[in-house]
Amino acid sequence: MGDYFNTLGVGEFFYVCGVKEGSSHAWLEVDGLIVDITGDQFPARPRIYVDKPDAWYCEWELDIKHLAIHDSSAFFYGEERRFLKRVLEQLIRSETTASG
Repeated sequence: MGDYFNTLGVGEFFYVCGVKEGSSHAWLEVDGLIVDITGDQFPARPRIYVDKPDAWYCEWELDIKHLAIHDSSAFFYGEERRFLKRVLEQLIRSETTASG
């Protein structure tokens, strides 16, 4: 997802992976914001989190952080990009419908 957003030029997205108590968790960061679409795998965390880091993220020890990229030789690379494009188009349509 971060690689796809980077190709759109909407910011510079970084892949971040933290470790805590033997577990790991990954999310994206852009311009000081966390973009996490898998937080609900942890108790009492929202399914989608887009905001400045809260205390919960500060508990994770940084393990990996680099520009979000995707290896174009990955088996499902083309399918992923088409899927992400459809998701983005739907989000734009939903915003347009909601605003008026």
